[in-house]
Amino acid sequence: PSCWPRSARSYPEYVKTACKTDFKRFCRSYDEESAALRQCMRRSADNLSRRCQDALERSGERRGRR
Repeated sequence: PSCWPRSARSYPEYVKTACKTDFKRFCRSYDEESAALRQCMRRSADNLSRRCQDALERSGERRGRR
């Protein structure tokens, strides 16, 4: 089961800022507003920077780390 909710809404600006490098590193071929980007970020969750993980957690996109 995924630890991220499914949603078609775009990421909040603070997530876009915190995860900019991660988006480019892991999911550069996806549009920022796409469901495919969210799926890519879910698949890459364990490799994301701490800053990005924290922002995603704050936005409710990802549950806290174990």
